[in-house]
Amino acid sequence: MRIIGGSARGRRIKSPPGHVRPTADRVREALFSILGPHVQGCRFLDLFAGSGAVGLEALSRGARWVDFVEEDPGRATNIRNHLTDFGWSEQGHIHRFSARRYLARVRECFDIVFVDPPYAGPLLAETVKQILATKILADDGILVLEHASSSPPEIGDLETHSLKTYRYGDTMLSVYRPREVETENVQDAGD
Repeated sequence: MRIIGGSARGRRIKSPPGHVRPTADRVREALFSILGPHVQGCRFLDLFAGSGAVGLEALSRGARWVDFVEEDPGRATNIRNHLTDFGWSEQGHIHRFSARRYLARVRECFDIVFVDPPYAGPLLAETVKQILATKILADDGILVLEHASSSPPEIGDLETHSLKTYRYGDTMLSVYRPREVETENVQDAGD
């Protein structure tokens, strides 16, 4: 694995110990193309961080701050080592909690929330329900869910957000953006 774009482009990301399913390079590249300028200066949450590749990519592309949530001690140490090696130890924090426990405690608001739990089981829908209940997503925030393309999540309605899905083989990204951002992007494209 490697950082695909930004200030650390080409730097290698070591695989953490144990079994993880890191977000593939092409999916990360597509994700950050979708997010575009919204990453610059944002506060980013990488839930179920695993290798930390998505949060590290966000920092490389100009995110102001990234919170990584990873309960596995070996994976958390791996992320911490990357933050130090890349010179970003003052721009991110690793929380060694389960996503559920972290969401029960967090008080900050995030501009972008990325959720990538294990594909099997109800964890994705439960996590999104908790995110919406805790209101950690900024009013103009973007919520991104990575999941198996064979099983899109049933999460209910985000009234102020529009949904777009992107499929990459067995992986799907469901991106919830505020409707105002969608309108703003359309207007910017014509200028």
